[in-house]
Amino acid sequence: MAIHDGKTLTAPKQLNLSLGPFNITSDGKIWKVEKGTLVQFDPLTTTKRSFGLVKHPQIIGNGHHPLLAVLRTSTTLSLIDWATGNERQVPLNPPFQGGMTQASFSDDQRILLVRSIVPNSNELAKRDSLLSAYNLDNGTLIATRNIGAASLFYPTLIADQWMIEQLDAHSEQSRLLRWNVATNQVIEVVGPVIWSKVRAAWMGEFTGAPINPVSIELQTAVTPRPLEVSYDRSSPLPTIEPPSTQPIVLLSERLGGGETLQRFNTDQSLEVLLEDFRYEFPRYNQPPLLLQRPTSDTWRLVDGATLQTVVWQFEAPINAETYIPIILDPTYQSMVAVVHKDLRKDDQFTEPTQLVQINTQTGAWNVLADSHTWQHLIGSAPIAWYGDTVYFNQWNEGKSIRLWRAQLGPPFQAEKIAEIPAIVANIPDVDSALQAKVYVSPNQRWLLYPLAAANKTMVLRALDVVNQRSHDIALPLMDINELSFSPDGNSFAFMLPTADRAAEYPALYQLEQQRWYQLDLSSNGYKHKLPFLWSPDGHWLLVKLSTKSQETLMAVYDAQQPSQVFRTELAFRTQPLALDNDGKTLLVTHFLQPNLEQRTWNGQAWQSDWRIDSPISNPEAISYLYPR
Repeated sequence: MAIHDGKTLTAPKQLNLSLGPFNITSDGKIWKVEKGTLVQFDPLTTTKRSFGLVKHPQIIGNGHHPLLAVLRTSTTLSLIDWATGNERQVPLNPPFQGGMTQASFSDDQRILLVRSIVPNSNELAKRDSLLSAYNLDNGTLIATRNIGAASLFYPTLIADQWMIEQLDAHSEQSRLLRWNVATNQVIEVVGPVIWSKVRAAWMGEFTGAPINPVSIELQTAVTPRPLEVSYDRSSPLPTIEPPSTQPIVLLSERLGGGETLQRFNTDQSLEVLLEDFRYEFPRYNQPPLLLQRPTSDTWRLVDGATLQTVVWQFEAPINAETYIPIILDPTYQSMVAVVHKDLRKDDQFTEPTQLVQINTQTGAWNVLADSHTWQHLIGSAPIAWYGDTVYFNQWNEGKSIRLWRAQLGPPFQAEKIAEIPAIVANIPDVDSALQAKVYVSPNQRWLLYPLAAANKTMVLRALDVVNQRSHDIALPLMDINELSFSPDGNSFAFMLPTADRAAEYPALYQLEQQRWYQLDLSSNGYKHKLPFLWSPDGHWLLVKLSTKSQETLMAVYDAQQPSQVFRTELAFRTQPLALDNDGKTLLVTHFLQPNLEQRTWNGQAWQSDWRIDSPISNPEAISYLYPR
């Protein structure tokens, strides 16, 4: 078909090609990946030519430039001259992190930009989207940059200049940035703007001469469109005063190396409770414990409910910027931490990596081991604790996760109990590599980690550290980062696919009973990113799902005896934040309207108890929500 007039040049022909993405080169050949093999298809002769196995189904290149590229392995890029079939291998050094989701050439095909998904420690957004820029002359890494999961990137006519459209799902705002990969500097070009009103569109090589302005005569003949009112200009909801002053939420704000903790109350007062706190230890059905480090050798543990403190001082300073793996035992009586300092000069431990135990009631501390007595202490982090046994997680150079069980002693003794492959699955028809992770229940009794099984399935192994037994939970091959533990740690909620994978449904798994419960709310649309909300005592579970018509379906379940209590719809742009221990009192916020509202279900509808202005601009700032 001719592009300039849309007329058919040759009669339509049916081609025997499988469905899926493909590239068309300037000579009319079609390139695509079929069953893990790169093939070239000639529509004129209807013949196929194989170009070997590939690691990832994406073909990089637009078919107008001389080269196409594919990943032969996770570390090797194959550059193919599509006109001649000649091929050049480029080893990527170092390899990009995580699983690739997208890649693009610069305009001169000298630079490759790879987008990959990597895990992080953020509880709300557990994966980062990482851009890695490579020099294709030698495969060396030029620069990397984290961008949002929904963000987009585009090449420019200058090889080391890239445009990034950065999208923020919380504020629904976008910014257009220019990234110079040579200097790793970013300049804001446009923004921030509401993305429903302004979006970027890549014109690429299709851009032509500048368009002449509309003539004055035509401008005067056109009736101007009325101004659109954006969502944030809608009428604010009225304030409803609460009957008494109560604490609502603890908010944390990062300032410098530490964080400031503030408490917001129903009288709309905002008070600073703690400055420069470093770690937060959640507690079942009550405010967290907070670790503060006012000086490099002094630590202070603060009770988030009573603000009572325990202070202790080490004999050597510890770098305030150094990450310290740390865990509090389930009874809150003691903690252990891995520090990179020789803390005491007159004991047997002299190596700079040491395991220290602190009595959180008295502040007394003692070194238990160092990297000489246990060489695997380097790179290990404590993740669970039962009795005098602590479990450690250790990354083994990206190849595996080692799980260790250590008796605190004396004497200190550690044994490896599992070696978990770092990659659960990495197959052509899966978008990205599924990476392993150890999930720890809030009560520290259960350790869960995925293992590959036959026929593109996997098992979730559940280790009971109390009874020293494990059992396997069969699952389809899928990402499990949105697994949601109950606050008491004895069950978890998860979205499971139907047999045909056409929809998902919420399910509840009770770990001790080893039993699934399919909850009877399902969706043919799409789920929220975090669809589950537990009451603080774990008795009630709220499930929220969005439909294709932008409605939010919400149901509350009795999680002890799994059954639906009630089901309702929630107004668009209303976000549930906290469910009370009564299972019917809900704290919500309204998107783009800074307020908090408490609602109560009266058996048939929601009743508003109170509504006030809120200082919460980012849900990630919420440290703790008080029970209503």
